[in-house]
This record gives sequence, structure tokens and C-alpha cells, in this order.
Amino acid sequence: MEVDKNTYPAVGFNFRVTSSDANFGLGTISELTGFELNQTDASFQSVTGISASLGTSPYKALGSNNRQIVLPETVTYSNLELKRGIVKKDSNIGKWCNGFLTDDQWWYFVSRKTINVFLLDNNSNDILLTWTFFNCYPIEINIDPFDAMGGNYAVETMKLTYSHFKKS
Repeated sequence: MEVDKNTYPAVGFNFRVTSSDANFGLGTISELTGFELNQTDASFQSVTGISASLGTSPYKALGSNNRQIVLPETVTYSNLELKRGIVKKDSNIGKWCNGFLTDDQWWYFVSRKTINVFLLDNNSNDILLTWTFFNCYPIEINIDPFDAMGGNYAVETMKLTYSHFKKS
């Protein structure tokens, strides 16, 4: 009996992250994704913050004490967090984040990117799902504490904000 891959839960450890310059809705799909299956922009150990939440506002209906109307407001998004072990060779995303937040420049320019997260199958061959985050820019870089007794890897966390995302 063959397993239907469309109903079987995907594993969360096979993924890739790529980036491209933000086009603000201009250009083709391939320009926006910037994805080539054999080329990964950065190797990350975890990606968090794929989250959208609709705000609501309660409204009391006058003359009706036992009912409440809840009105929708705006959608808010969590910050996208990318974690990876620190390596000497830097990626385009790492250079962009570090340059944006730590370079000493006399002028300040917000350079936005489109970030793509690809969830892959068990063999890392096929793309199961894609999340595209639009108008991203870094808001925080964090280096985990160095501990001589812990024996852990040095981990870098990059937090990005974005305007919206699309799942496909």
C-alpha cells in the first residue's frame, strides 16, 4: 500500500531559506522566489515566526445585554526568527543583516528583501510548501552566550520584520 504524501504530515527539519531584493509586487515569480534547488542562501537550524493573527474589537449591542458582537480589525504578524550556528563564511542574508544593523554609516537606508522558506520532503528533493515573506528588514541580531563549560555551538539569531507573507 502506497502512502499518500498529500495527507501524511511533513517533517520540520528539511527546509531551505533564500532571499532576493524586494520588488514591491513587480517582476516575475522566479525573480521573487530566487530559488534554485541546488543553491541555498543560508543554512539555518530553525525558522520561527510564521504566524498571522487577526485582531478583534468587542462591540456592545445597545439594548441587548446578553450578546456581544466581535468586529475584525487588522492582521498582525510575528517577527521572523532565523537561527544558525556561527561560521566564518557568511551568507547573503547574514551580510545584509549585519551590514544593516552594525555597519557605521553616516546615512541610513532601509534595504528590504523578500525571504523564502521552502519546506522539503524527507529526501530534500521536492518542495512541499513555500512561505514567501515580503518587504523584510532586520530588526535584531543576537549571539547566544559563549560558555566554556557548556560545550555548545555558538548560535546567531536574526530577527526580521515583514509586511505580510504568502503560503503556496
